[in-house]
Amino acid sequence: VELRWRLAGLDKALEEGWPFFMQWDVPSELLPGRTPVSHPCGARRISEVVISGDVERLRAWIGEARGTTLVEGPLGVAGLTIETSDGEITLGGAGS
Repeated sequence: VELRWRLAGLDKALEEGWPFFMQWDVPSELLPGRTPVSHPCGARRISEVVISGDVERLRAWIGEARGTTLVEGPLGVAGLTIETSDGEITLGGAGS
């Protein structure tokens, strides 16, 4: 299977240290994230990514992206929630 994608905002993201955007040009059933895998802790998916920074600037840049929470703080990933077969595991700061 040939995977194709497009990137947007990469120059600005590298310059500012912000997230960039990726659009997959394949049918949704072929997305890499849809590949069945088995993890020892029973992880199923990432359910939330907490991004810290200047919230107003981040919101203007990425909008209301599903699965993300924006919080004030130093620019970067502030937390991550993983859904497992036994419930959720939160790493870092809780976003909501």
